[in-house]
This record gives sequence, C-alpha cells and structure tokens, in this order.
Amino acid sequence: MITETHIRQWADRIEARSLLPVLVRRLIRETTPGLKSLRFPGNDAIALHGVDGEAVSETSTPWVPAGKSLWEMGCDQSPSTKANADYDKRVKEFDAEILKDTAFVFVTPRRWASKEEWLTERRASGDWAEVHAWDAVDIETWLEEAPGTRIWLAERLGLSHPGLISPEDWYRGWASASTPSIPARLVAERRGGKSETYQNMLRDGDRTIPIIADSRQEAVAFSIAALIQADAYDLLDRMVVVTSSDAVPGAGTGQKPILVLGGVDKRDSQGGLIVIQAGTCNGDQLGTRPDVGRGMGVS
Repeated sequence: MITETHIRQWADRIEARSLLPVLVRRLIRETTPGLKSLRFPGNDAIALHGVDGEAVSETSTPWVPAGKSLWEMGCDQSPSTKANADYDKRVKEFDAEILKDTAFVFVTPRRWASKEEWLTERRASGDWAEVHAWDAVDIETWLEEAPGTRIWLAERLGLSHPGLISPEDWYRGWASASTPSIPARLVAERRGGKSETYQNMLRDGDRTIPIIADSRQEAVAFSIAALIQADAYDLLDRMVVVTSSDAVPGAGTGQKPILVLGGVDKRDSQGGLIVIQAGTCNGDQLGTRPDVGRGMGVS
C-alpha cells in the first residue's frame, strides 16, 4: 500500500523531478479508456521547452478531463507558488480561443492544504475550460485504481509487494541472467508474426490469452518483450506479473488490468481482468496446461 506519506517523502528525492511526469502519464494511460493522445516528457527529457504534459481524451474520468488538457507539475515545497507561476505563464502564452477549449491540470506530490481555495479562485477567473489540481492525497487515491503503476512506483520506493512485479523489472531480471543480456528484440522477433496478433488480442480485450513455450519463463518473457519491442506502453502500463496465487490484484475502475501468470496455477479471467496464462506445451509441475488449441504457440 502506497500512502500519501510515501509520496511526500518521495518528492524530496532528486529522482522524483524526472519521474513525476512518468508517474502521471502511466496513471493516465492505465485509467483512461478514451485516451486519444498523450505527451509527457520524463526522465532525461524533462528539460524540453513547453508544457509538462498534454492529453486528449474522448471521455472524462475522475482524473482526466474530456477533450484537450495541458498539465503542469512540480515537486516544489510550495505548491501554490509553483502552480500560480505555471498557470499565469500558460494564460499569457496561449490565445483565449485555445484556452476556452482546454483544461488546465496541476499535479504536486506534496500535501497542498490550500488547494481548494486555489481552485476556487482560478476557476472563477474563467481563463480555461476547466481547472483541476491533484496533490499527494489525490495521487494515493489514483494509484488505488492503477495496479500496474502502483507496483511500478512501489519498486522505486523500495516497498515490498510480495507476489507481484512490474513487467519491466521482471524482464530485466530474466534477461540479465544471460551474458550478454538478452534484448527484447530477439525474444519478440523469433516468434514470427505472433507479436502483432498478441497485441491485437490484448487491445480487443480478449479475457484469457494462453501463451505456450518450451518453459513458463520463456512464455512470460515473450508476453513482455513483444510489448517492449513495439513500444506498446498503453499495454505495458496495465500489466502486472503475478508470481503468487495469493497476490492476484483486483480490477480497477479504469481499463482492464493485464495479469501475466508467471508462477501460479491457471486462473480464468474474472471481472474486469485480462489474463495471460503462461505455460508449456506439456504442462508443468504446477499442473498448468493452457488449451493448446486456443493458445499462441511461441516456441
């Protein structure tokens, strides 16, 4: 469980400045079914000129406005000072015709006691179509709806999440067991045309997708490498690798979480989940043998 306190403490780290945009864009991708476009420079790209983030969504969620939204964010100790500076800067930068059709959103990983007063004042000005602000308390709540991003952040905070691991960290550990490390391109491309078919199945919302390989580990590796190679972050950000049957997360209120069962018995999809059942053609010691007739043979 990531709490508001964890988020506030993380805001004091230097890495938070470059990872905050990554956190927000992951949250948006994982919880916004109507998302049409997204641009949130993070990591080494945080110094790029322009707004911190832009999103376009066909529908609204509790976190993302419908239509176009411009996002600003910062880890500053005084959220009001940073928010005022960013707000005033963008109002001067854009024409009134653009502002009236665009929402402004500010994000801080700090506790912002005067947030509601700030929102009331800024909304009353009528500069933007909508004005929203999210602080550490809101980010904690948002993370509850995004299991993939919650696990990703927990790993960076050093918090234990037994039985669950982000796909990036799982693949990094698996690939580095060989010398040199196995690039995702080799794992994805040696499966012929399976990668595109697999991505289409995920985007179509297929509820159970058996992946069959010579070993369960190889099947899990393919399920992740195919998305890494294709830059399919809309799918990767929703993915969780499950290594314990006691740790299977529930569905959030946004898009369906994608569970890769890397070390547990077969589990059919329940509720708003997409299950990737990794197994072998001949079954394994756990008794898991996906339906070979329906499965994707990737060996």
